[in-house]
Amino acid sequence: MKKINGWWLHDDENDKWYNTWSIEKGDYQDYIVPYLHQYVKEKKVALDIGANYGAVSHGLAKEFETVHAFEINPEFIEPLQKNLEGCDNVIIHNVGLGEANRKVKYDHKSSGGRSRVYLKSDGALSKNLGWIRKFENKHGHLEHCKDMELEVKKLDDYEFDRVDLIKIDVECMEPLVIFGALETIKKHKPVIVSEALVDFQKDLLCFLLQDCLGYVRQQSKNRDHTWTPPQND
Repeated sequence: MKKINGWWLHDDENDKWYNTWSIEKGDYQDYIVPYLHQYVKEKKVALDIGANYGAVSHGLAKEFETVHAFEINPEFIEPLQKNLEGCDNVIIHNVGLGEANRKVKYDHKSSGGRSRVYLKSDGALSKNLGWIRKFENKHGHLEHCKDMELEVKKLDDYEFDRVDLIKIDVECMEPLVIFGALETIKKHKPVIVSEALVDFQKDLLCFLLQDCLGYVRQQSKNRDHTWTPPQND
């Protein structure tokens, strides 16, 4: 491991943003604070899906009674634990979330935030993510390190007693995470903050959350989009 601006990172990490973020200032979490105060009524339980090195979990731990941090990559777990030392209300799960319980092939990159599960080559999601591949081919800091076989589970199988906020940032897998969390969302009606890198991905999220569950799309910042449950609930 190595340490940059207070963050413990994987030895191979090349993400340039950690040169400007400071764990003391909490810069990286600032974007999510307005969402919390404006939309989340009670701050009891938050789920950070795609926790990476714990930047968002670190911020959520200050606002919520309990935070569940899901991170699929086992090589991120040690720095994640180090970054969350002192956050006794964070529970770390070394597992990915998706639409089914299955083994997946995982692309570990030198920029950890861009590491992700391989999508089916003939699937609709994969066919609509061409610009991401062009971006990755252009930037050397996104070079492929190795393939890994890892585990993905459905969020619904956890049967949480309460969920107030779900944050999802899993590099194009967001619609599949939602698909595996439909019963949890129906039951607890959490506020949802999800990244969407391309319009097709955002359209899938809108279909699942707005058309199927009656959620209302709120403000967006950069590539992060916020949905709130129906007002009459």
